[in-house]
Amino acid sequence: MIITRSTTIIMFLALSAITLPLACSRHHTPEERTDWIANRIATKLDLTEEQRVKLDAVKAETLRARERVHGRHLWDEAMAQINEARLDETKLLALFDEHQRRQREAAPAILAKMAEFHGSLTPAQKEKAKEALEHVRGHLAPQDAITSP
Repeated sequence: MIITRSTTIIMFLALSAITLPLACSRHHTPEERTDWIANRIATKLDLTEEQRVKLDAVKAETLRARERVHGRHLWDEAMAQINEARLDETKLLALFDEHQRRQREAAPAILAKMAEFHGSLTPAQKEKAKEALEHVRGHLAPQDAITSP
């Protein structure tokens, strides 16, 4: 069986529609999820007040970017395809490309805030952050994808 790019996109959208609500059921809104993550980071890294302010700036920029990236019409257009007799692969690819374009546009502002936050961390905090990210990656990535080339 040959898996085309559009088949992969459709499978991703279907899987996301099923799993994301389950994965995020504990923290219902984007704000609640972002607060929960920020609190975990602050606790795990034992952040100072100055570092918490920088982390809050990352959080705020992430939420602003989310509004720009996840436009309601993208979701509505994708969901409209489910009722069609045949999926419009061209339209789905265009929606996927638009979503990626918006992510690329939002990334510099988020990365600038992340760089400020990162610059405020001590070497010990950076090491703790690295360990925590490796732990998370181990749970999210397939085992063969964990090792870098």
